[in-house]
Amino acid sequence: MNTILSLCFSTVILIFPLAASAQDIREDEKLLSLYFDMGLELEQKVEAATRVPKSLNQVAENVTIITAADIERMNAHNVDDILNRVAGIYVNYIGLDFNNNSLIYIQGSNWEHVVVLLDGVRVNKASVELAWVNMIPVRIIKRIEVIKGAASSVWGSALGGVINIITKDSGDSTKPQVDVVASYGGKKSHDVTAELTGKTANVSYYLYAGSQDSDGLQDDRFYENSPGYGKLRVEMPHDMTLEISGLYSQPKHLATYWPAAGHAQELNDKNTFISARFDALLAEDLNLHAEVFRFDNDYQLIRHTTSLPTTLIHNFINDQKSTGGAFRLDYKRGDHTLVAGADYQRNEIQMTRKYRNSVVDWDPYYPLLAPMRDYYAMDLLTEDISGYYLNGSFVFDRLTVSPGLRWDHISTVSNELISPSLGVTYQIRTDTLLRASVSKGFRKPPAWHLEGDPLYSPSSVNPYLDPEKNWTYQAGAESMAIPYLHIKTTLFHHDVDNTWVTAPDWSIYKMNGDPSQRQGLEVEVRTRSIYHTSLQANVTYTYSDLPEDQTDHSSTVNIILLFDHPEIITAELSGHYLKWGRYLADGKEAKENNSILWNLSINRTLYDSEHLGLILFGVARNIFNTSQYTSERGPNAPRYAEIGLKMRF
Repeated sequence: MNTILSLCFSTVILIFPLAASAQDIREDEKLLSLYFDMGLELEQKVEAATRVPKSLNQVAENVTIITAADIERMNAHNVDDILNRVAGIYVNYIGLDFNNNSLIYIQGSNWEHVVVLLDGVRVNKASVELAWVNMIPVRIIKRIEVIKGAASSVWGSALGGVINIITKDSGDSTKPQVDVVASYGGKKSHDVTAELTGKTANVSYYLYAGSQDSDGLQDDRFYENSPGYGKLRVEMPHDMTLEISGLYSQPKHLATYWPAAGHAQELNDKNTFISARFDALLAEDLNLHAEVFRFDNDYQLIRHTTSLPTTLIHNFINDQKSTGGAFRLDYKRGDHTLVAGADYQRNEIQMTRKYRNSVVDWDPYYPLLAPMRDYYAMDLLTEDISGYYLNGSFVFDRLTVSPGLRWDHISTVSNELISPSLGVTYQIRTDTLLRASVSKGFRKPPAWHLEGDPLYSPSSVNPYLDPEKNWTYQAGAESMAIPYLHIKTTLFHHDVDNTWVTAPDWSIYKMNGDPSQRQGLEVEVRTRSIYHTSLQANVTYTYSDLPEDQTDHSSTVNIILLFDHPEIITAELSGHYLKWGRYLADGKEAKENNSILWNLSINRTLYDSEHLGLILFGVARNIFNTSQYTSERGPNAPRYAEIGLKMRF
């Protein structure tokens, strides 16, 4: 490890002046990424790899970009459905419905390994490192960037990967534009949104308001949320900008309904997010970026009986307040970049439990509740995280070298954490690119497991829990050498030390165990459009070698057939196959865990002019009424349909 550490640091410091004199790669060679418009030589930019925009053909990490056009065609209600089509991502729905929450895994990682960012700011729940993306409205998204594998050299605690959700830009026209989308489907399910963009003098804005409501498509799993979002951008003198954004979102829904155990769980997830970002061009090739943010999450889980009248079993409340900031300098000379920065975040977590007065005999999960108080507030948990990083991208004609290094100090972890990375891309010809990377990642112990609830849940508390650490190795190729066909393949291997395991007798829920490994293959193909028709597919296979001689196999396949003729119709038929491993599928093999689910989305432009646009759309989900779930507590919804209208004026 010391060798790689020294190599990364030395490369960042020494290679920059050498790279400056290298011949710039020709503009017509910068064309590769699976998500380019393949008929044009365009560059995609990705921010999550280094925190500054970078051409994808220079990104060594395994990255997927989901564009606004991809999202628009889907007519999705939640981010989970969008991510579910990405190679390498496994989405475990806690009851696939009109909208619900889920657990997200990347290349066989644990869901706690995955970091979700909103415009570069972490929105995971700090108590357990859980991220529920249904808090983020789909309509405010400009694009989604997914980095698969350890990303700690840039983002700190990010062992499994990073999902960076980037919001739409403020308006660029003095004439305001309004976009309204409304849909209605089964079980009184509706989704209504309104967006306003515009610009006045040196101030531009983007405003969003929405309402989602459903009685529940399966087991009365109701859902309701009325989010709001706003962004204000001020162009200041001397090449300076100030951008302020804020989000309010409070999904409320029935998460699980389990008659066999006699109980159900309702969730109330209130989120308030505000950030301010300042950029100043200090010189022609030097930019300063600074930001501050506040993220409040009030999460409430209510478990009650399914029999009427319902009786409270317990009420868990998690109140999180996260405050932080970041500072960064970006130096760019030609195609070469050098990025140095620091960030800080303080988490304050207050957890409270409320119980009913007695325990029902049939409830085996709460035998200790009877002698406890009806109300129990745990001590305030605090966590301070600071990190300092340095990374760069240096272009030598067809070769790009990208070293990175980060140092993290976490108040709840005794040792400092060093995370190096090194990646290379080589464009062997104008239509073929090779990628390879190695990176070290870690996963900090959540505050809940270090200091959580010694009274109610002593088995979940382990003050000696050390961070999991991981080395990620990935190599792949991306090519359009075969006419009309775009192929991307990636081999991945993850070595995990200090793997978190559960004690055999469940006396300790999280403890450090033996090393583990995850490895596998991603294959993505996409055809060029022929007669307005194209086909896209991806396959992911993951093999996990777990502690205690356990092994596991998981796989997923996505197929997307697109007919895109805007003057006639745009129709997208998508199929999703999922095969979970046994340890993620409640330890059983079942037909519900080995099936393919089909959806159809159709858009028809009724009218399109400079001043008015009308699009009629319809969606049929789960066309063949397929069962696809891993737990009987959360079966997926049956076949259902909806219709809607998009208006622009």
